[in-house]
Amino acid sequence: MVTTNPDKHIRKAVHDLINNIVVSTKVIKSFDSRATNAPLEYVLLTAQTKEIEKSTKCGYRWETSLLIEIYTKSTSSGNTGSRLLLNDIEQAIYTLLNPKITVTGFTNLTQNITFENQLETITDTEIIFRSLLRLNLTLI
Repeated sequence: MVTTNPDKHIRKAVHDLINNIVVSTKVIKSFDSRATNAPLEYVLLTAQTKEIEKSTKCGYRWETSLLIEIYTKSTSSGNTGSRLLLNDIEQAIYTLLNPKITVTGFTNLTQNITFENQLETITDTEIIFRSLLRLNLTLI
């Protein structure tokens, strides 16, 4: 039996769902892996994992995950920084991804989202807040 790699289908489904969402009057762009000339607020679809599990003799089941990285940047001059916009973007994405996303060519059996970490980077010129969500799917 030939199995289709679900990676590009998962990224497309998530990108189509979250690209250009409006959060706190800001349009949030979604990018695959990296962003050049990125806006101050954006989302990256990065690390993916997948494993084939032969669940029955009738077919294969994919256990997959996609890391969704949310970025917000601001100048550090006179700014103590706030994660409010980061949290609002995270909530908007979480709401859009639930209860289940549709992945073309596959049936989504189970789905869950784990909230990985929130990270911050502070330099002399900017503050970068990141929130990491992992979308876990079981597909056939």
